[in-house]
Amino acid sequence: MAKFWIKTIIISIGLAFFFGVLIFLDRGFDIYFFNRLFASMAFIMVGISLVSASLVFFTNKFHILLSYRMYFGLMGFFFAILHASSSLAFYFLFNSDKIFYEFDKMWPIIGGLSISNTFAYTLGETALIMFLFMAIITMKRFVVKLGGVLWRELLRVVGYIAFSFVLLHFFIKDFHIWTNIDEWASKSNFIPTNLILFLFGIVIIILRVALQRELNKKKKVQTT
Repeated sequence: MAKFWIKTIIISIGLAFFFGVLIFLDRGFDIYFFNRLFASMAFIMVGISLVSASLVFFTNKFHILLSYRMYFGLMGFFFAILHASSSLAFYFLFNSDKIFYEFDKMWPIIGGLSISNTFAYTLGETALIMFLFMAIITMKRFVVKLGGVLWRELLRVVGYIAFSFVLLHFFIKDFHIWTNIDEWASKSNFIPTNLILFLFGIVIIILRVALQRELNKKKKVQTT
């Protein structure tokens, strides 16, 4: 177990450095830098954990990822806690000058629709609670009590629902930036980091849907 954690930490440090550079190129360095980095790392680590089975199924490669799924997921949860804690500080403890930390802010979405920052915040906190549930049931006692089949199903279903909530959280808060190409191009001439992560997340969801379809086809064949 120790070697898995050591390798997971090393991989996390490497990814954090890489995405830290991307975030710096995108938005520069300020007091919110590490909060953005924590969010990015949480999303990446959980995303890799979730997509592992799909990658193995469709490529017959990356089998080693299956051994690291739990560790990547727990590391992602750790970063999610750091992100949530620093966000709470900006919301309640510090007099933040960023509209990202105002509950009554309305974010413009497609077709003139606006969604409140309170809803986006609630999505993020709900996802965190669901990730906490997943972290708790990774303990061996719950594997025994629930049984392997139900245990894996719970992790999969809860994980993808929570991940989808995070995707919506990103979408609501950053869609207005993604669609204003002139603005973000003039500021950094670099694609927004959260847009990269959002597209990464969409690919993960698509791969999971495709995998589920293939598994359902196999079940039908076996029952006929």
